[in-house]
Amino acid sequence: PFQMEAEAFKSQDEVLTQEKSKYNAEKMEARAKSRDAVANELMTAFEGDKRIAMEMAIQRSVAYKERVRHEVEEYGDPEDDADVIAQLDNLVKMCQGKIAEIKAQERAKEEQERQERERLWAEQAEQRRLARLEEERAMEIDPNAVCEFTFSVYSAGGVGDRPDIEKMDKVVLPPQALEQVVQNRVPMPITMRVTNPSIPLPDHVAMEATASAADGAALEEQAPQPRHRDTHCGVFDFTAPEGMAFMPVNMMRKLQLAEGDRCKFQTATLPRGTYAQLQPISEAWTKVPEKEACLELGLHKYQTLTVGDVIAVEGPHDRRLYRFRCLQTKPSTAISVLDTDLTTDVTEVGISCVLGEEYGDEEWVRQLAEADSPASPTSGGQTADDVALGAVVEGAVDEGSSK
Repeated sequence: PFQMEAEAFKSQDEVLTQEKSKYNAEKMEARAKSRDAVANELMTAFEGDKRIAMEMAIQRSVAYKERVRHEVEEYGDPEDDADVIAQLDNLVKMCQGKIAEIKAQERAKEEQERQERERLWAEQAEQRRLARLEEERAMEIDPNAVCEFTFSVYSAGGVGDRPDIEKMDKVVLPPQALEQVVQNRVPMPITMRVTNPSIPLPDHVAMEATASAADGAALEEQAPQPRHRDTHCGVFDFTAPEGMAFMPVNMMRKLQLAEGDRCKFQTATLPRGTYAQLQPISEAWTKVPEKEACLELGLHKYQTLTVGDVIAVEGPHDRRLYRFRCLQTKPSTAISVLDTDLTTDVTEVGISCVLGEEYGDEEWVRQLAEADSPASPTSGGQTADDVALGAVVEGAVDEGSSK
C-alpha cells in the first residue's frame, strides 16, 4: 500500500509539474507578445520622430516591466530573459535620446520665434515712433509761414445766415483754406489781414517812404510801397461754400466791399496789444448801465483791433449792438487782444478822424452812427429807446431806414 501511495503522489507531482510548465510556457508567450508590442511601438515612434508617441511607448514599457516584477515577486513566475530586457531598455534609451533632441529643437524653434516676434514688435514700435515724429513735425508751426487766398465775400448776417458773427471780428472761410493752412503749418489761432485789392488808398497816403538804420548808419530812403484799404480778423470756422467767405458788415463797409466782391486774405502775425482807445459812435451808449463790464464782455469775442475799425458790442441788458471806432492802439496800429492785459480808454461820443483820415471815406462810420442813434418819434409816439426786447409795439420807420 505504501508503494502504491508513493506512486500516486509521484504521478500527481508529474501532473502538477506538467501543468506548471504549460502555464509558464503560456505566461512567457503572453509576455513575449506584450513585450514585442511595446518594442514595435517604441521602434515605430522612434523612426517617425513622434515625441508624444515615444513618450507613451516608454510609459507602456515601464508598465510592462512593473507588471513582470509583480508577477515574479507575488506568484513566483519566471523572470524574462536578460537579453530580451536589455533590448527593450536599449529601445527606451534610444527613444529618450530622440525625445531630448526633439525637445531641444522645439526650444530652439520657440526661441527663434520669440526673437522674431520681438524683432517685429521692435520694427513696428520704431515705425510708430517715426510716424509719430513725422506727425509732430508736420504739426510744428512755422512762424514765417504765409498763406494767401482770394474769395468772393458776402455779409455774415445776410447771405451767410450767421448773424452771431456780426458781433465778432471773425470770418468764415471755405475748407480749401484750411487745407492750405494746415499744409503750410500756419501758427494757431489764425490771424488774417484782409485787403480790398481793387481800392488803393489816396495818393498822399498810399505812397510812403520808409527808412531803416543799421549799425548807426544814416537813414536811407527806400522805394515807396503802394498800400490798400485793409483790416485784420480771426477765423470762426471753415464751413463756407467753395470760393466764398462770410464777414461782418462792419468789416465789409470799411473795406468798401459789396456782396460778391473779391477780397484778399493773407495770414499775419500781430503783436499783443497793451492799449486801445475806443470811441462810441452813438449817444445810445451813454444810457447803457455797467458800461465797463459790457465793453469787457464784448471785447472777449474779438481777436484783433486795427486803427479805424468799427467794432460791435452787444448789450447784455437789451441785446442791442453798440458800435465803437478804434482810434488808437499800442504798440502797433494793428494788435492782437488774445491772452493780453489790454488797457482800454473810452472817449466821448463822436466820430473822430483817425490816421489823418487816410482812408478818405468816413461816410460809412457816419451811416452806422445814424443807424444806431435813437429814432425820431414814430406815429405811435415811441422812440427806439422805448422798444423793449420781446415787447409788441405799433409804429413806423422812415423809408430806407428799416435795416
